[in-house]
Amino acid sequence: MITPLTWSDIWLNEGFATFNEAVWYGNQKGYKDYKRIIMYEATKYLSRNPGWAIYEKSWDVSAPNDDMLFNSEISYSKAGCVLHLLRYVLGDSTFFKCLNVYATDPDYMYGNVTTEQFINLVNEVSGKDLNWFFDEWIYKPNHPIYKNKYNIDEVNDGKWNVSYTINQIQENAGFFKMPVELKVIFENGKDSTIKVNNDYNFQIYTFEFNNKPKKIYFDPDNQIVLKEVKN
Repeated sequence: MITPLTWSDIWLNEGFATFNEAVWYGNQKGYKDYKRIIMYEATKYLSRNPGWAIYEKSWDVSAPNDDMLFNSEISYSKAGCVLHLLRYVLGDSTFFKCLNVYATDPDYMYGNVTTEQFINLVNEVSGKDLNWFFDEWIYKPNHPIYKNKYNIDEVNDGKWNVSYTINQIQENAGFFKMPVELKVIFENGKDSTIKVNNDYNFQIYTFEFNNKPKKIYFDPDNQIVLKEVKN
């Protein structure tokens, strides 16, 4: 229904095809099956990442060989997973509103679209500037590798402080800005999930709790599916 204008925009075709397969499974069987498909595609990419970006401007005028243009790990798996990341960043209501407007826009319906036009549409419909998101996930290669650490310290009046440092150690890519969830497990069995924005490397977050924390899980629901985590 919507055709990429150039070969540079091929991810809009194959990425959406991959992502929508997961959405279909989710619609038929539930969110767990949606996520199972997304994780399968993420694992494919992470295990065989060839190391180039989803979008390559030079493909506008000179397409590469089919093995590169239709690379399973990039044009399909990574591109599909990037749409899941966009869903995570925007939230379901805004994300699916963007897709509905995209699919029914008379400027694109049964016509052609570019990556830039898709990004502009998402920015306009969401009311947010998401250029940073597309810059790191579409226009640049690879993915974040996290090696985080935290400290738990008792303070006065039975309160506890947690200091959590998010550290990205990848050498083949720049910094990936993302919203991040941290799940705190307390010794009494309770838990609390906190969402923060990771805007720069070695960013330190400090929290105070009335219960003693036992452990902290980074991205507990594995929403940032295109990542590695090192201990």
